[in-house]
Amino acid sequence: MLQADTAYIANEIFPTNLAEYQIRRILHAVSMAILHALDKRMGDVYEMLMVNPQEAFNRQNGKPIPKTEAIAILDKMAEDLGTKIDNQDSLIKGIRDSDKSRFSNLPAAAFDISDLFKGVSDSLIKLFFT
Repeated sequence: MLQADTAYIANEIFPTNLAEYQIRRILHAVSMAILHALDKRMGDVYEMLMVNPQEAFNRQNGKPIPKTEAIAILDKMAEDLGTKIDNQDSLIKGIRDSDKSRFSNLPAAAFDISDLFKGVSDSLIKLFFT
């Protein structure tokens, strides 16, 4: 959710000056970092489940699933999630590449970006770590 929210917020910024473009770019970078962290976490979960895959699932009747079938289910789930993460990564990279040319001629901001960035970064730190 956090990754999608960050990407959504970034995409809602329609830059009219260089500072707004930089904020949009930073938020897309944060979104990609969150996506890569999610990929890492899901890999960790996959490794934990592979220690004892047959205990990861039960049939509706309560009978256990054989180990080979459980491994196949886990592999399919991991492949599907990996594909979705790769697709999302490609979409964000595409937006960032497109933004470079779309917003290449923006005027400078009437304010100092470093002050604005400090406020945004403080807000993001609070959001992520509290």
